Amino acid sequence: MAATFHQFGDLPFELRDQIWNLAVRPACPGTHVFKLSNREEAGALDKMRQMVLDEDHAYADHQLIIPDSNESNISTYLIDGGLWTACKESRRVMERRFSPVQKPEHRKLRLEEDASATGYFVGHHGVPHYFTVLPHRDLFLFQVQDPTIINWNHIGFEIPLGSSVRGYQGRLNIAIEYKSEWGLQVGKVYPHHEDLDLVYAFIRMAIDTTTSYNIWLVDHNLRRKCDISASERDEPVSFSARGQRLVEVQLHHQDQWDMLKMKDRAGSMDSG
Repeated sequence: MAATFHQFGDLPFELRDQIWNLAVRPACPGTHVFKLSNREEAGALDKMRQMVLDEDHAYADHQLIIPDSNESNISTYLIDGGLWTACKESRRVMERRFSPVQKPEHRKLRLEEDASATGYFVGHHGVPHYFTVLPHRDLFLFQVQDPTIINWNHIGFEIPLGSSVRGYQGRLNIAIEYKSEWGLQVGKVYPHHEDLDLVYAFIRMAIDTTTSYNIWLVDHNLRRKCDISASERDEPVSFSARGQRLVEVQLHHQDQWDMLKMKDRAGSMDSG
């Protein structure tokens, strides 16, 4: 079977537009996963997989790096990237699907703070991959080996992707992948957990990332119970990901969730 339909451009515009619409995922905010490390922590292999965001970013102390494999990468930038860059028609459909709804008299006044941000990286097979994110609505999910070595006060300046320093609203939703050992560390010193370097790092993160309205912990160990009906579900916030959704877990509805591995009881967002 041919992988390319060379006569696609000969189809009527209405049919091409319908095909592009069917190719685009639902309009739920997306999830973009990046390894976040400082220059000292990044190994030689990581440096080969760094995101290229602008000409100055290569000299920054903090770098964004693609996850270790495409199979484990749930980012929607792997789904959306081709549609943002394929042609004018596909990009127009993406903008129509994901751009904020505006009144006609305000469309000409759309500010850069609501615009998309772009970058590229060299994938695991050596092929450049261009990607686009919507900082004012998408989730930036950071994989951090050690949160205590990240200077969150510098992230806005050194990571230009969606930064308020570059004229955007800022990354309004940022997240850290939760590790079960963090809960064990806090449990061992409770109630004196405020003295723990890990806790202090998250406090600094909340203080220093002032343009982020929401800071999430993503716990991949949580799954919604299969017997919870749609009418019982409370999903005030959710983000689309490859093959799954990240859904907010509210404290008063913790009974709707199961833990795949019973190690601790922390976590704020499901990955089911």
